[in-house]
Amino acid sequence: MSIDNPYFPLQVGQQSVLQGTDDEGVTVRVQVTVFDETEDVAGITTRVFEEREWESEAEDPTFPDDFDLIEVSENYAAQTCDGTVWYFGEELLVFDGEPVENGGADVGAWRADDSASAPGILMTTWPVVGSRWQQEVAPEAALDEAAIVEAGLAVDLENENSATFEDCIRVFEWNPIEGQTGPPSPLPDPLPEDVPNSWGDEKIFAPGVGIIVDEDVELVQFSEG
Repeated sequence: MSIDNPYFPLQVGQQSVLQGTDDEGVTVRVQVTVFDETEDVAGITTRVFEEREWESEAEDPTFPDDFDLIEVSENYAAQTCDGTVWYFGEELLVFDGEPVENGGADVGAWRADDSASAPGILMTTWPVVGSRWQQEVAPEAALDEAAIVEAGLAVDLENENSATFEDCIRVFEWNPIEGQTGPPSPLPDPLPEDVPNSWGDEKIFAPGVGIIVDEDVELVQFSEG
């Protein structure tokens, strides 16, 4: 099976690494790897991709020596013929640095074949400004939503592997369970320079790569599948 949505490609062997420092001075590192593995969820064959997150409080940390593993999740996605990437859930394997068995709703894990849950959308087919969609449909665990607020952006990453990406989209993702509301609809014109916390987490996606900015972390390594 192929997932080749330009803004959310999931090709077997693909790997992205993002790193940055948050407001409290903690260095965060996130690695996303697409496996040559599938999982049947709700009668659909999905592609498995893994997310690993580390943190370090060292002043100038070196990976992996100075980092602690915080979370590992196994995620399930599939693409329909129109190019929409659907999300069928995630299972937590490590949470807060501790291994978990069948990590469930209490840590935000869910599956589309669970009772009361349904597939959500990771990325739509066309990056239209103002588009909004439900990412996670699991009332007991996660109800994340997303909206595109800008498109056609040129983005310069300012790390040791600096690069410029064209035709990017800017997305906000929010969780109503945490009291976030997302950007207003219709969007304000112009967009505010400092958006309120209620808008959620800012992410930027580049064609052919996927996510290149996620709040405080940005892409430092990328390998195609």
